[in-house]
Amino acid sequence: MATVISVDGEDGANLARSSGIRLVQDDPQAVVLRNHDVITRDGQPGRNAPRAVPGGPGGTVAVRLFESERSQGAIRVDVENFSSSHRPPRSTEVAIGRDLILTAIGGNGESGHTGGDGQSGMNGANGTDATKGSDATNGTDGGSGGDAGRGSSGGNGGLGGSIHVILGEHSTHLLMATYFDVRGGKGGAAGAHGKAGAGGTGGKAGMGFAWEETVGYTYYCTDSCIKTDAHAANSNALMRVGTRAGSQLNATTRALVAQTRAVSVSGSNLQNVIAQLALSYHARRQPMVDEGACKCGGGTGNCGGCGMKPVIKPFQRAPGLGGRDGETGLSITEPLAAGVDGEHGTVTIVVHHGGDSVQRYHLPWLLELVDFEVEDENGDGVFEPGEHLFIRRIKVRNIGGMPSPTCRIAVTLAENSDWFEAVPADDGGVAFLPTSIPAHGSASTEGSIKVRIKTAMRRRAPQSGVRFLAKDTVRIRADMPWLERRLPSFEYSKDVEISYPCTFGNFNFLSTITQGAVSKVQYEVL
Repeated sequence: MATVISVDGEDGANLARSSGIRLVQDDPQAVVLRNHDVITRDGQPGRNAPRAVPGGPGGTVAVRLFESERSQGAIRVDVENFSSSHRPPRSTEVAIGRDLILTAIGGNGESGHTGGDGQSGMNGANGTDATKGSDATNGTDGGSGGDAGRGSSGGNGGLGGSIHVILGEHSTHLLMATYFDVRGGKGGAAGAHGKAGAGGTGGKAGMGFAWEETVGYTYYCTDSCIKTDAHAANSNALMRVGTRAGSQLNATTRALVAQTRAVSVSGSNLQNVIAQLALSYHARRQPMVDEGACKCGGGTGNCGGCGMKPVIKPFQRAPGLGGRDGETGLSITEPLAAGVDGEHGTVTIVVHHGGDSVQRYHLPWLLELVDFEVEDENGDGVFEPGEHLFIRRIKVRNIGGMPSPTCRIAVTLAENSDWFEAVPADDGGVAFLPTSIPAHGSASTEGSIKVRIKTAMRRRAPQSGVRFLAKDTVRIRADMPWLERRLPSFEYSKDVEISYPCTFGNFNFLSTITQGAVSKVQYEVL
């Protein structure tokens, strides 16, 4: 659990919403308004995305730390000054066991936005089919697709802010429960460009039209043709000739269909073409009988006895042309970038010494256990069950950025184990770390920690003729006064072998002797 006092910067997305600019830029009505423009077959271009809003910078806060006067182990925090859109509480009590977290984090940059997609071009209109009296029309071209809208890069993260912690030289132990966060804000993710609109499909061509047309009528002589009187004397011959001719012509009285390919016409020239074709076939446009004798009987034209045959000619109107497909709109290939992370802010620890002396630091202290030595109780080099061992010359190093606290920090056996158990503090079970170790410096304790080695009988009885040997690990801990919490970075440990100074073995003796006899017993001291 932690108590947090924050002067963090606002995220870019929140700034954009609170300012109202996104409500305007993202309003779909802005797109609808484009429909009031002049309508064309081309697609409208995609909307360009707005620029991403950068994160706001972290604020500034100055706090003073005291040991609480109301609760043992608690910390009182007074805010002396701040610069932030969010107002922190003037005074706060941090209960024992809780951490104090001071933050001045830069706001995260807003993510980049996606550009609008270009609208697709409208499809071309289909052409109309040809008829006998009108040409086919062409399909119209498809409209071009709208250009892609431009996306935007991510907004930059806001700068980390400034935290100032003010305390007296005898209160620096409170920093053990105090944590700082002045990170810069994260840059926003890159947006994306919109997609180009597809071109519209060209309209289909109007279909052509084909038909047959009677362009005129031709006449031929028959046996019924009318003759003049001058031809009467030759009637027998004419009859013979006429019979032969008539028989041949009567055999082909069906319509005369021209065997050439269809005649193409366009526009309104159909009647002119028909008239020209009638002339070329020596045909009359309408059926008509001349007065008087037939030309085969001395007359000048056809007569009522002539046969008539229509001249039929195929015609066509060509199909139209299909419209071209519209072109795809322009794409955007320029890369978009994520926003840049904001730079970290600063932490300043202001320590007031006696008088007007002030020291400033940028990192708190941090003690790390480096080494310690273990000695037996009587100096024979053997750690015997039931005796004591002493932990001496405990070496610690300050890997922080300011001197360690001035208060005495107790060091004891970390916990009872299989073979080791703590003794009371007033019996030598505690030592104290050196005070005011400078940054990057190291120091060793003057005193020692007395630890009892449990007896073998409590653990297991030694076997006759077998050397007794056990092993266990010595671990120690340091506890900060007032805060009543364990210092981290005290993981260093040592293994200790537990045994007796000597062992009797290799016994040699008689298994039985008579009453009153004397026998030697031989053995080795191991």
